[in-house]
Amino acid sequence: MVTTLAPCWYCSGLIRQFGIPTVVVGESVNFQGGIDWLRENGVNVVDLHSADCIDLLAAYIRENPAIWNEISASTSPARFILELPALCISPTEESCLNSSDIL
Repeated sequence: MVTTLAPCWYCSGLIRQFGIPTVVVGESVNFQGGIDWLRENGVNVVDLHSADCIDLLAAYIRENPAIWNEISASTSPARFILELPALCISPTEESCLNSSDIL
């Protein structure tokens, strides 16, 4: 699976539930999500540390702080948070790197 951002706890749980063995994330600088937990549970997580993806989420957070604060209210696995709908899952890394036009 390839994602623009680190998967949230909800998505991390689904990755484990459906046995997805490898997750490629564009970045985890702005939001760590559940990638440590996934790694601890045997999922191969490849973090590209893409500058474009880092900048994309940083700009979204800067321009939409109220929405981001609501979305990321909890980093605890005990609570699920929502993904940014148009940004969560990209079929390819190129989609991640070219998705800034959706903001």
